[in-house]
Amino acid sequence: MFGLDNAMDVAVRLLRIFGSPYVRVEPFIPGVDEVEELYGYACKNRMGFYFLYTLERLGVLPEMLRGEYERGKLRYYRILEVMVEVSECLDSEGIEHAVYKSLRPYPSTTVDIDVIIFDDYERAYVTLRREGYRLWGFGPETITLVDPSRSVGVDLYREVAISRVIYLDKWKLRKYRREVKVSSGRVVSLTPEADIVAVVAHSTMKEQMFTLADYYTILYHLKNSEMNTLCKLAGELCVEGSLHFVLLLMSVLHQRVYGKPLIASNVRGPLYDEVRGVLGGRLKFPVKLGLKTMTRIMVGKLLMDGRTRSSIVSQTLYLMRRSYLRFFISQLIDHMVRETY
Repeated sequence: MFGLDNAMDVAVRLLRIFGSPYVRVEPFIPGVDEVEELYGYACKNRMGFYFLYTLERLGVLPEMLRGEYERGKLRYYRILEVMVEVSECLDSEGIEHAVYKSLRPYPSTTVDIDVIIFDDYERAYVTLRREGYRLWGFGPETITLVDPSRSVGVDLYREVAISRVIYLDKWKLRKYRREVKVSSGRVVSLTPEADIVAVVAHSTMKEQMFTLADYYTILYHLKNSEMNTLCKLAGELCVEGSLHFVLLLMSVLHQRVYGKPLIASNVRGPLYDEVRGVLGGRLKFPVKLGLKTMTRIMVGKLLMDGRTRSSIVSQTLYLMRRSYLRFFISQLIDHMVRETY
């Protein structure tokens, strides 16, 4: 496609296969010789199964990927079963919780199921261990378990944090919980507005990277969101900078792919480098946030969020242990050089 570099061209073709809830357009049907490249790009953006699912729904799934699709489908339904099991188990013990970021508004085989525990963190761990879940790992504010079949990981969050730095106040998310019906039962999750805020904060602050999976999660949630509620919640959680960046990036990408922006207004003010990349047709997904963008987002967060500032003290004390500092530095280096997560 004229005016696009190769990486951007692949992203545009991929998004035209998936389509958008905001426009009616015939899906792009890839040739057999294109599928391998597009599948690799989708996997890198954490949408491998959704790509295969979409090709199957369009009736163009190549036989060479049929086995991969069937394995992905089994995993997808197992993930939903584990979500229901965990939610019902915690509910039965009266433990307040919410699955967040993991229950996508499209078929997805997430790496782990993320669960915020609002109270009784230790009891939540003991309860799941009693049900056959095994300890898989832990961090300063998280415990990772694996389900009895050892196929699905479950992360329990005492705080939504990067190491010990809290970047989302869980107590402000508490009133935005809801029950969601899935094929295997019901899951306590977050409202679309709260899940958007969680995904936006996670991608910009923790991962410092924006995938097409994040794009589609937010795109579909926006359809069922109240913008006033979304903006109010972003303000309460001090993530307006992150939300502004993500919605602007998504809007120009949507215009590049479908000819219609998500935000019905002209883009004004200083642009982020990443947004310029989309406008210029030269951007590779996942997008790694540049230093200027990260500085702009984090300075705003630290100025506005007292809980984040306070938790930096805990992080400093935590890193005074030499073994923790070494591990933190090695993780930070890996974080900076990776191409996806």
